Amino acid sequence: MISNNKGFTLLEVMVALLIVTVSLGVLIQIATDTVRGSDNLRDSIIAQWVAENKASEIQLKLLPVASSKSTGTVLMGQRTWHWRAIVSPTPDSYVKKIDITVSKTARHKFPVAKLVSFTVAP
Repeated sequence: MISNNKGFTLLEVMVALLIVTVSLGVLIQIATDTVRGSDNLRDSIIAQWVAENKASEIQLKLLPVASSKSTGTVLMGQRTWHWRAIVSPTPDSYVKKIDITVSKTARHKFPVAKLVSFTVAP
């Protein structure tokens, strides 16, 4: 007796659902990683801008460095950034080295950006 059933068996439907479930899980993981990477990239760019701005302010004497170390906060990109600038001498007495770190917390344990710059000593 020949059967003319043209439907799917329960096993075929279950295998198809398994394939769809695994595929969707992978796509969701890829999307999550992309969003997380975008957030990290945005934070790195903004923190680098903060560091460059502080270096420029020190070089232009707009930000007086009281001693060899200064710290502060700045609002940029709808976030408060904590920066630390360390000014140190170089072998050339006319040039000072500026090390700037920018982080999300005041402890600077995990800086988001670091910048080394130089300025002419007064």
